[in-house]
Amino acid sequence: MANFVIDSVKKLKEKLEMIDSLSEIEIATKILAECDEDHDENDTLNSHYQKLNCEIKSLDKSVSKLIQFFPY
Repeated sequence: MANFVIDSVKKLKEKLEMIDSLSEIEIATKILAECDEDHDENDTLNSHYQKLNCEIKSLDKSVSKLIQFFPY
């Protein structure tokens, strides 16, 4: 229960960052829900990225950042 008490500036900043993140998730969820009628069952992931105005690009296997994804 002590984790729910905001008793320092650090905890306050963490909680504010969490609220910002949740707000961004809510906005993205609403965008996707509003566009569900345009939903293509065969291309769900790409259609979601398009609705959020994002682009998916393949990474070259030689890119060192790709190593970060292997454990997942």
